[in-house]
Amino acid sequence: IHFGIASCILFRDKISTETGKPNVYNHRYTFMIESSIHCIYSYCNRGGLVLNTYLKNPKEIKRTYFANVVPQLLTDYPVLEQNELYQWICNVKVALDELERNEFAHNNSLIMQNFLPKNNERDDFKGLLAMPELLLSHNRLIVDEIYNLVGLVEKLETFI
Repeated sequence: IHFGIASCILFRDKISTETGKPNVYNHRYTFMIESSIHCIYSYCNRGGLVLNTYLKNPKEIKRTYFANVVPQLLTDYPVLEQNELYQWICNVKVALDELERNEFAHNNSLIMQNFLPKNNERDDFKGLLAMPELLLSHNRLIVDEIYNLVGLVEKLETFI
């Protein structure tokens, strides 16, 4: 994640934002953003595997994702609704959903934007140029708030 974000920051001023004229850095920048997003999802899914062990009926491992475990925790333990650590992890899930990994991979790359029809929703690459800061905020969340995940696990331990 760190390497991907650092690479994005380094490549950002080298990309071409001229429609129809991408350069080699457009691909590298987009690839590093996409790779970083996948790493963030992967990290959260590992957290989902841990949380899955606390579900009353754990999901099959190959079908265990952060996005489907977090809401199941509330179904299994309704008392969590007012728990600040559960609310925190729900906010993490919302932020992760907003990354829209598949949308980015298929429609938001710098190369693809050069071939998509211009419309009012396109922001001339501003969203893509801001991606390193968004990814950095997710990275901070992983590094600085790991204790929240540990605290939630401690709370779940009291239920079993």
